[in-house]
Amino acid sequence: MKRLLAIALGAVCLIALVARIHAGPGQPFGGDDTGCVPDSSDHLRCATAVSRAFSTLVSSVVRCHRRQVMARMKGQTFDEESCEQATPSSGGRSAAERFNARISRIAPHCSAAQIAGANSLRDTLLASKTNPSSLDALDGTVYCDSATGSMIDPSGDDAGWVPANTNISRCEDKVGSNLARLVSQVIRCHSVFAKNNFLGKPFDVAGRMTE
Repeated sequence: MKRLLAIALGAVCLIALVARIHAGPGQPFGGDDTGCVPDSSDHLRCATAVSRAFSTLVSSVVRCHRRQVMARMKGQTFDEESCEQATPSSGGRSAAERFNARISRIAPHCSAAQIAGANSLRDTLLASKTNPSSLDALDGTVYCDSATGSMIDPSGDDAGWVPANTNISRCEDKVGSNLARLVSQVIRCHSVFAKNNFLGKPFDVAGRMTE
């Protein structure tokens, strides 16, 4: 779960969303974070849009995993890969395709570094469980009760176990939803923080995240 938050913060840093209170446009914020204040209003606009796209991407993938687990508990099949990735059967509605469409729309306002960072983190989040920083790998920290001995994805692409009963399933589903919501709020805090620093206004990002 901590790694999921680290990934969310990585998204923020890669697209230059975060800043320290006394940093100005284009300056690194220092401290224990990487990144810098957006150096123009266009780049701030890009960073805000990309951060929102990442929030949606994480939430969408979490929903894909929830649907996959539900299907496995019912003895049914669910094409989780088409739900996440761009495939012939996804019909342009996969999580990855919706993310890519949002990035394409905002791209004219972005720097090359922002686009490269967004694409790189997207690929990490959507990788298989062999990448420990991927959402498929982190699924194992949510659907972690191995009592059934049945893997969510016998093909080995996704980590995690089929819940033993509906009570465990409800609990694990809620954990996944809450983590996605937490990631979204953390990204939002840093997005507001960056905007305020760009405008020369103070913002207690640490306080907002721990309230």
